[in-house]
Amino acid sequence: MRLAPVVACLFSCLALSASPGHAEIMVGGYLVSDPGNHPLSQFGASAQGNMAPNRQIAGPATQLREPHYGSYEPSQQLIYISDFRGEAIRVFPAFANGDVAPLRTINTPYLGQPRGNVPIVAHGELAVIGGCCVRIFPLDANSDSMMYIRGLSWGGNSPTELNNPSSLIYVPFTDEIAVLDSALAAPFARHILFFPRTANGGVAPVRRITGPNIADAVSMAYDPAGRRIFVLRNGQAQGAVVNGRIDVFSDTASGDAVPVKTIQGVSTQLQITPPDYFVGIGYDPYRNALMVSSAREGSPARNRIVTLDASGNGDLSPYQILEGTTLSPRTVGTPFGITSITPPVTPLLAIATPTQLAYGQTSALSFHGGSGGGAVGFSVTAGPGNCSIQNTTLTATGVGPCTVTATQAGNPQVASVNLTITQATQAPLTAFATPNELLVGGSSTLSAQGGSGTGAVWFQIDSGFESCTVQGNELVAVAPGTCTVRAYKAADANYYVISSPTVAVTVNAAPEVFGDGFETP
Repeated sequence: MRLAPVVACLFSCLALSASPGHAEIMVGGYLVSDPGNHPLSQFGASAQGNMAPNRQIAGPATQLREPHYGSYEPSQQLIYISDFRGEAIRVFPAFANGDVAPLRTINTPYLGQPRGNVPIVAHGELAVIGGCCVRIFPLDANSDSMMYIRGLSWGGNSPTELNNPSSLIYVPFTDEIAVLDSALAAPFARHILFFPRTANGGVAPVRRITGPNIADAVSMAYDPAGRRIFVLRNGQAQGAVVNGRIDVFSDTASGDAVPVKTIQGVSTQLQITPPDYFVGIGYDPYRNALMVSSAREGSPARNRIVTLDASGNGDLSPYQILEGTTLSPRTVGTPFGITSITPPVTPLLAIATPTQLAYGQTSALSFHGGSGGGAVGFSVTAGPGNCSIQNTTLTATGVGPCTVTATQAGNPQVASVNLTITQATQAPLTAFATPNELLVGGSSTLSAQGGSGTGAVWFQIDSGFESCTVQGNELVAVAPGTCTVRAYKAADANYYVISSPTVAVTVNAAPEVFGDGFETP
């Protein structure tokens, strides 16, 4: 929800919301030079200054080394954390607290050092920046060896133009992935590259946001409800101070786009003094707020997060400013927003798409709702001879009813979905007559190729009954003319009956024998 600032001075003389709302900031950090772990910290919407976090996911069980980037997925109530130096994606319950182990971990060597990530629940996928490239993994992946589903290659040897990607968003309205990156050649200007979600390998972007209004971009965030892309930029330096700014673009922008609006000015508190630098920007949909982090390497006291109204424009005052070592014992990461109230338990719903399919076809299994963030598994609980499951794919192995049950770890609920599996259409059947030109009294051998299943094959005259007869797999020519023959393959338990296209047989009259003219006809 949108916050209305009130006139008040708290800590750094900030304008705070009269109703901070059910929102919180989650943030990690990086530059862990020792084997220790870095915490994930949560701060409420009313926190200010160097207040301690309300809760932390911290400790050796978390396995977190550098949780620099994260994202919250509300329908699953999970947070997906990109652990840069840990070279892994670690998934936690969104409302976990203390020294808890991740629910799932992706630490395949194909991942590399991950940066931004975005869950794409509608397609059961997780998009991740892994080093130079973008990788797409199954959303429920939990493996140290699995291959990614798809990927966008490095631009040095492909047309992707990917060089040093830093931020990643998903645009559901165009089904595109957008990446903030820099050009491959000097002066390495920044640009946003858009690719179809299903793109794979060395493909060129379908569009770009380029030009002077994005050339010095640091990080970007996205508001899917408002279809806004927020770009954090290093503005012009004034003496020893660099003035940060946030330019807002439509998610349909292309080329040298002009921002819809710009948030900048002295009141925004987006000024830094080098060697301080901007780390990243996050968007909090629960209070329509932008969170900008900045830091100075080796000086945790310089950690800072400034929170601003995303609906504002120009020189506006922050909601809050968080500072110091409570944000990170080392260097603060890129913040992201989640709701501060644990959503109510929603019924677990099992989904199969489609629910009616033919023998040999597949159905995609998914779920909705549930609670606790535990992994969901699927099993066949009725009709085991008719279907089988591999991960989240059901394959029809018989004909008849099949019931699949979803079970979520740590959740007493179970949910089932019923499927109907019908007979399948056979593969094409082709008939042959050898030879296909006969004299009256001659015969041709009939055969067929193709079809499916175990049904018997037979042949039948389709036209020209006066010229041919069929006896088993033999055609006999009885009178001059043309006949057509069709092959049939019977149905069995899994397939419908099928017929072939016709094959034509020409019957010619036998040569006459002439004598003295008195032969008996």
